[in-house]
Amino acid sequence: MSTSIKRIFRSETGFTLVELLVVIAVLGILAGIAVPRLTGVQDKAKDAAIASIAGGIRTAMGIYHVENEKYPDSGADWGTLNTVLDTLELGTMAEHNIASINYESTADTFKLTFESLTTGDGDGDHDPTHTLTEKGFTD
Repeated sequence: MSTSIKRIFRSETGFTLVELLVVIAVLGILAGIAVPRLTGVQDKAKDAAIASIAGGIRTAMGIYHVENEKYPDSGADWGTLNTVLDTLELGTMAEHNIASINYESTADTFKLTFESLTTGDGDGDHDPTHTLTEKGFTD
């Protein structure tokens, strides 16, 4: 009986150490290619969230301009945007990837500059500053 058990184990085949190392190396190379691409996608998604919020703010600014024949004064406290977003049930600045906001206006124009929390993927092609004017939103 012990000889039949030995024959069973001898007839089994498996992977050699070299084959396993080759598979691990290939998986490592694939991971090295995929990870940097995924970080760029996350930054683009965060920027899209800022663009979405900017659209809502632009609409609100347009309504304010129609009702008051001017845009809010530059002295308006945009540091309390968290309060505005909370009132509109849109979350907080951090949830929308917004680090800071700068606001400038005249009677007929306004400019909001958003600084995003994204850091980019290190290739230098990501600008964390976004601008909203009465004409639209730019990255």
